[in-house]
Amino acid sequence: MNSYDIIFPFLGSGVGGSHIATFRLGRSLREFFGIRSLVLCVEGSHIEQEAKAYGLDTAPHGERPIFRNNPFYDLTKVAQRISLLRRHGGTTAIVHTNDIETTQSWGPCAKAAGLKLVYQHQSLNRAAFPNRLTLMFPDAFIAVSDPCLENIHYVDQSRVTKINYSIEAVPVERAAARAAVIRDAGVPEDSILVGFIGNFWERKRPHYFIDAARRMAQAAPKARFLLFGRGGDYSEADMKQYAADLGIGDRVIFMGFRSPPEENIAALDLMAAPALREPFGLTPVESLMYGTPYVVTADAGHNESGNRWGGGMLAPKEASPEQFADIALSVITGETNPVLSPARRAEIITELSPRTQAEAVMTVYRQLKPQAEAFAAVQASA
Repeated sequence: MNSYDIIFPFLGSGVGGSHIATFRLGRSLREFFGIRSLVLCVEGSHIEQEAKAYGLDTAPHGERPIFRNNPFYDLTKVAQRISLLRRHGGTTAIVHTNDIETTQSWGPCAKAAGLKLVYQHQSLNRAAFPNRLTLMFPDAFIAVSDPCLENIHYVDQSRVTKINYSIEAVPVERAAARAAVIRDAGVPEDSILVGFIGNFWERKRPHYFIDAARRMAQAAPKARFLLFGRGGDYSEADMKQYAADLGIGDRVIFMGFRSPPEENIAALDLMAAPALREPFGLTPVESLMYGTPYVVTADAGHNESGNRWGGGMLAPKEASPEQFADIALSVITGETNPVLSPARRAEIITELSPRTQAEAVMTVYRQLKPQAEAFAAVQASA
């Protein structure tokens, strides 16, 4: 049985932006530092498929796909989880969790197995007692943004490091990407493509996006509105019905989960993200890197990204869908052009490169004992 350096456990089956960010990190750790990572997940899940697509090893943990486990269910799985962690990680692996629900289920088991635990905080959770209790287990914390850093103010700050997500600026031929998306969407070639990228969770505000789309559709007849994502709090059928009820069902196209995501972004004329309480402004930064302008709500991580790096427009948090649409229309019509220069985009690409993130994460790993000794040779060669 192979022994891995890092073990990433996951509970559910669906894939979101945080999963992709984790798989990018795993690939970077291997590429730049020779670190071997394992993804423990539901067998046959989208998580397993996507992890393999990033070249990561996977193993089934034999559990049901679920967002959060009942504590009593967790108790029945303790022995099995400890056995899995020891089998795949020996005595020196680091268990790296990426949400508080997984930390709740796997964190105590990692500690019981004698392994170090790193929790990557990339959500804005309530400071409820169960969450506070869960966050007593990690040996180190990584916060991906200022809002995430502030959200865990109650943990020992000496163990918290802010490390932004990496953004992998894969070369994309925009014309080819656009042609492929237009083909798959079945829309006219001269369409103005406005995209929503994310699963249909309440905080992402997919209904708000469609409300804004109705206003944009009236002013821009060539506009087509593409939603890249899967069901969350709302199903795709729910959202299709909502668009139909507003009379724009023929202008709103549901693209599902379409990979690679950078080609979706590069194909767009505008990326629109009205989400609230977004932990990190990942999609806006990806958009600016490919020269795709964006409009986002000035809240939480999106506000941080928009103000820090630019490349798009910020709509006030209290803006109505119609006001959001008017800001988007100013970009579509060319009245405003927030796209950054190629030189500035290149600087941001370097700042948020996979290597930059991997080096910062390795610094956190090396501070942990006895795992620090296991990484000593890697440190010398990096």
